[in-house]
Amino acid sequence: MHTCSVYRTACRERFSASRRFHEVRGLAGPVASAIPLTFHHLAGEKCSLVTRPRHRNRAVYVFCAAAVIALGLAVRTPAFIAPGFFSKYAGDALWAVLIFLGVGLLRPRWSTLLACGVAAELCVTVEVSQLYRAPWIDAIRQTRLGKLTLGDTFGWGDIGAYLAGIAAGMVIEFTAQRMAARSGAD
Repeated sequence: MHTCSVYRTACRERFSASRRFHEVRGLAGPVASAIPLTFHHLAGEKCSLVTRPRHRNRAVYVFCAAAVIALGLAVRTPAFIAPGFFSKYAGDALWAVLIFLGVGLLRPRWSTLLACGVAAELCVTVEVSQLYRAPWIDAIRQTRLGKLTLGDTFGWGDIGAYLAGIAAGMVIEFTAQRMAARSGAD
C-alpha cells in the first residue's frame, strides 16, 4: 500500500475514534462536527505536502548538498558570467536549498512542509541577524566563510531568494517522493 494511503488511513481511524468517543458521551451534533480535521483528512486521494515521507536517503542528501555547495561557490566566483539579477540572487537561493537539505538530512522523518518551514525560519533569522552590528560578529563576517554563511548586509531581495530556493527544493523533493511512490507501487 502507498505510504500516503497508510498514513491517511491511520488519520481517518483516529478521527473516527474521536467522533465515536464524543457520540457515546452525548456530544453528537455541533460539538462532534467541530472536531478539527487535519490537512491529512482534507488531502483526498492525492499525496499532500504534509504527509510524512517514508524516509529520506541520507546518502542522496549528502550528495545533493555537495553539488549545491559546488554550484553555489561557482556562482560566487568572478569567472561566472550571468545577468546581474541572476548572479546576485542565485547564491542566496542555493544557500537556502542547502539549509533545506541540511534540515532534511538532520531530520529525515519530518514532513516536507515542516522541513521547509524550519529552513525558511533559519534563513530569515540569519538575514535579520545582519542588522545586528557588533565588532565580534562583524569580524566573523569579514572572513570568506563568515560572509558565505552569515552574509554581510540585510536585503529584502535576499529573503525572496531564500524563499524561492526553499520552494524549489520543496517541489523537487515532493516530485521525487511521488516518483518513488509510483515506481514502488508498480
